[in-house]
Amino acid sequence: MVKFHAPGRPKRWKEKMFHELEKCVTYRIEGNQLEDRSQDRMWLVRHLELTRQIILEDLRVVKHLCSPCFPPSYKIFEYFVKTYKDSLSIHLQNMICDELEHNEIISLLTWLTEYIGPNLMAHHELNIDVKLLEPLLPPREVETLQQQYLKTLHANIQKWINNTLDTDIKEWYREVPPEADKESYLHTSLPVIVFQMIEQNMQVAAQISKDLTTKVLLLCVEVLQEFIEFYRSSIRTYKDKHMQDRSQPRHYFQYMVAVINGFQQFEDFTRQLERRHLNQPPGEGSTTVFQSLMDAFDCLAGECLGFLLDEVFLDLEPHNYQLLTRSWYQINGSPSVDTICVTVEDYYNDFVHLRKRYFVSIMKEAEKRVSLAYITALIEKRMIFKTYEERKTASEKICKESEQISNLFRRLGDEGSSPIDAVSVMVELIRLRDTSLLSLEISGLVSKYPDVRTDHVINLLAMREDLGTSNARQMVIDTLEEDDRQRFGQQQRTIFSEIRTK
Repeated sequence: MVKFHAPGRPKRWKEKMFHELEKCVTYRIEGNQLEDRSQDRMWLVRHLELTRQIILEDLRVVKHLCSPCFPPSYKIFEYFVKTYKDSLSIHLQNMICDELEHNEIISLLTWLTEYIGPNLMAHHELNIDVKLLEPLLPPREVETLQQQYLKTLHANIQKWINNTLDTDIKEWYREVPPEADKESYLHTSLPVIVFQMIEQNMQVAAQISKDLTTKVLLLCVEVLQEFIEFYRSSIRTYKDKHMQDRSQPRHYFQYMVAVINGFQQFEDFTRQLERRHLNQPPGEGSTTVFQSLMDAFDCLAGECLGFLLDEVFLDLEPHNYQLLTRSWYQINGSPSVDTICVTVEDYYNDFVHLRKRYFVSIMKEAEKRVSLAYITALIEKRMIFKTYEERKTASEKICKESEQISNLFRRLGDEGSSPIDAVSVMVELIRLRDTSLLSLEISGLVSKYPDVRTDHVINLLAMREDLGTSNARQMVIDTLEEDDRQRFGQQQRTIFSEIRTK
């Protein structure tokens, strides 16, 4: 029998039905965009929220009311889930092609996370296994959006930080000193503002994805590394301007102290940033990139501490030049050392506003520099004694002054041995009357300070009236069984390693 085909058949009602449903879904998604960027900067946020509400409500209706009206084989609920996903994907890609602004990219990336969250596809009434859902946007498209976001974010953070730094620098020149916290530590607002800025952007990234959070975190580290170099340049410029006229800026020293204190805050905030956003357990060491950033802050803090000490020793310089000279010997009392001690104590009143780690560091370095200046004066052979009585009187004065310096730093909080203690051993080479015992004193000095050089000892002995330079050199050579290179091989460094004779 010949097959018979009725006119207009098959009707394909099922196919037409699904086509109409697809058109309805597309309209539901595209039709809720009520405004654009020209009308309201928050247009995309409103559009995406309306889209979320519509999709959720429609899928709830399909699941509870439509499913019983369709044959099970139609899998009508699964069809609507896929259709909404496909239509929404096309709609979003069309918007992306129109080039989104920075805040719009943030809104879209955030919404992609919300799409598979409990407020939409993972809603408890829908009972959808979101792990089985295909990505709303292709991974490459999401990566492109993230890179656009990161590029703009990098430029924005740089701009914000530079503007904040410019504001902070202007404060350095004010006629009023910086503020102090409840512990009397001077400070500026720069570290807090910078990290508030960074933390706000980290929180935005955390709402989008863990992957993006890590990328933003590393971007922030990169920006901070760039910031350190710009900050270093700004601080050096500030210092150089001050050196041109040390009366200006009026509160140079106090603001430099405040800047230094800020580095501890920068380090603390960096550590918190790493632990909070990389979920690092307390007590665990920092990763290389974060440790490098904290080391850079610490290095710049050390450089700034050096600037403070340079300021102190500019005041001490003329008095250091007077030490162990003929005029020093002829003056009663110790005016040069008295002035040195008074000056150090005066600056100490500013140092106490440094945070503890910096205070301890700068006081140690100040003690070392004062000691170095005195020991250098002793070794440079600035005067040659004419008689034993001169040597004896000078030796007593040297001992008294070194003890005065030692007592100063002990009173200001130093504990333990001091570099100035070397003077009490050195002075015996000058004070000793019996030259036959000098070899023993030389051996004692070298034993306690292995890095003392031969020319150091020769210059000390050459100050005596009963030994010339050639005799002093011969005595040192005869006394020391090991040469300087062998002694330096012991790898023990003391104050003498930093002394260079003229």
